[in-house]
Amino acid sequence: MSWPSFLWRNLSRNKLRSLLTGGAIALAIALVCFLATMPDGMNRILEHVATNTRIVVHNEAGLVYPLPYAYIQKVRSMPGVVAVTSWTWFGGVFKEEDGVSFPSFAIEPDAVGETWPDYQIAPQQLEEFKHRRDAAIVGRGTLAKYGWKIGDRVTLKSTVFPVDLEFQIVGEIPNERAPHFWFQREYLEQAVAAAGGHGDVGHKFDFLGEMWVRVDDPARIDPLMREIDQTFRNSEAQTSSENEKSYFT
Repeated sequence: MSWPSFLWRNLSRNKLRSLLTGGAIALAIALVCFLATMPDGMNRILEHVATNTRIVVHNEAGLVYPLPYAYIQKVRSMPGVVAVTSWTWFGGVFKEEDGVSFPSFAIEPDAVGETWPDYQIAPQQLEEFKHRRDAAIVGRGTLAKYGWKIGDRVTLKSTVFPVDLEFQIVGEIPNERAPHFWFQREYLEQAVAAAGGHGDVGHKFDFLGEMWVRVDDPARIDPLMREIDQTFRNSEAQTSSENEKSYFT
């Protein structure tokens, strides 16, 4: 009896057992292939989300610690910097009964288009965002989650500042990767001043959470990160700079 005939004869004795054995082997091979390719797949996702021309600058002590707002002017003047904007976490809650905050940030509206050109926010929406004090631009996923649309007025209660702010939604971030709620920093500054200041820092709102920096050439990323951190090395709040991909991991 030949070897193939012997093998077929034994396999056909118990077809269910043979089927289950073959299925287990196939599953094992599939799992090995999945685990082998998963890191590359995750990297591709991160490459899609992040760009190679943005830097995130935050406090070296951690993301929850602020930076002086004066830092932003120094970074803007550095060679190769196209745009800089700050993020300051607002911790907005839409429905007070659920108490769930989402990514809501006070930012400088003038720099949004240059800092995130890949977000493809409509130019007319960016213009309205710049000129309307209570304007907000919101990520597509967040709009869908709460059933909002452009033109709606919404009120958010801050979990950080002693203010509730009313906004008019004037624009959309047209992709699923940015669930943000952006609004004008000046609007928050005025509201905090009217409320008597921020509890942790007195009456002045002179800090920021993070700086987002866009450069003109990917080759400048590493040198500029070193320059930024060196500039503030012995300052009251030292910085830690990283590229966007590193930040999201």
